[in-house]
Amino acid sequence: MKRIQLLVAVLALVLLVTMSTREAGQTQGPGGSDPGSVPAGTAPIGQDEAKALSAGPAKEEDVEAPTQSYNATLRVPVAGLKPRTSDVEWHTGGEGGCTYASSGDVYTWWSTPLFLPQGSTLRHFRMYYNDQNSSVNCDAYLTVYDLYGRIVTEWGISSSGTGMNYVTTAELDHVVDYDLYSYVIHWRPNDSGTDMQVCGFRVYYERPSGMTYLPMVGKND
Repeated sequence: MKRIQLLVAVLALVLLVTMSTREAGQTQGPGGSDPGSVPAGTAPIGQDEAKALSAGPAKEEDVEAPTQSYNATLRVPVAGLKPRTSDVEWHTGGEGGCTYASSGDVYTWWSTPLFLPQGSTLRHFRMYYNDQNSSVNCDAYLTVYDLYGRIVTEWGISSSGTGMNYVTTAELDHVVDYDLYSYVIHWRPNDSGTDMQVCGFRVYYERPSGMTYLPMVGKND
């Protein structure tokens, strides 16, 4: 009788330990450790670092800039992005939001102008892309030109790895001044076909002090 009681007690203890272990495992990530948070994709000039976007619509908090020094953003679609030379043919992706080179020189730069409020301070430049070629990366630059078309300064980023990703510059500190400069976004695929597509850009900036979006009210005569 004592042996039966002892056996029942041992079985009950084993069952209790098994259930506790199973419940603990459900709160852990792969490998048995708690999953850590992945920071937003950022890349200082000269580095390639990107974060893959999850399938389906991306949440705004998933694609925030790495610092909070900005108070406004501008999204730049690729509809206005065109190759500099006419020998490059281009097409849009299946859903129309991305574009790619279909033939011609893959090292030709594509360009589109950038317009921000006068006096704004540039903070970050981001590129969204779909890179399915692990051996080739595309490049993007935000370039500042003087009134004679000479480059004053520019900030570059590149795709990395494969998939639908984005990459962001380190924090910038340039005050927009159209009396002296013009601003252009450049992109170079370095590959042809749907394996290398650009899907848009985003510029994070700080509005000039005193700028509001309240309606302007004029005096009636």
